[in-house]
Amino acid sequence: MRGRRITVLRTPGQHAAHPSWAAIDAVCYHAGGPVGPNGTFVAVGDRMCLRCPWHSYLIDVHTGEGLYKDFDGKLRSKGVKQRVHEVEL
Repeated sequence: MRGRRITVLRTPGQHAAHPSWAAIDAVCYHAGGPVGPNGTFVAVGDRMCLRCPWHSYLIDVHTGEGLYKDFDGKLRSKGVKQRVHEVEL
């Protein structure tokens, strides 16, 4: 895709609900941080997320949903924020 940096990720571990590959925009939706190769994988429940290294935002690598924990510790969604792309092997 022209003008767009995309990172293809092989997610750690295997989970029946998700494929083991994902592709996301390499730049964080929030402030342009490098979420691709510089992000850290974090398992949040049954979701595989990347944590943005700049502001610790959690991004579901399969849906692009921005996630956070509220004051009660419950996982909440900011809605789909990060662009994800279909992966074909």
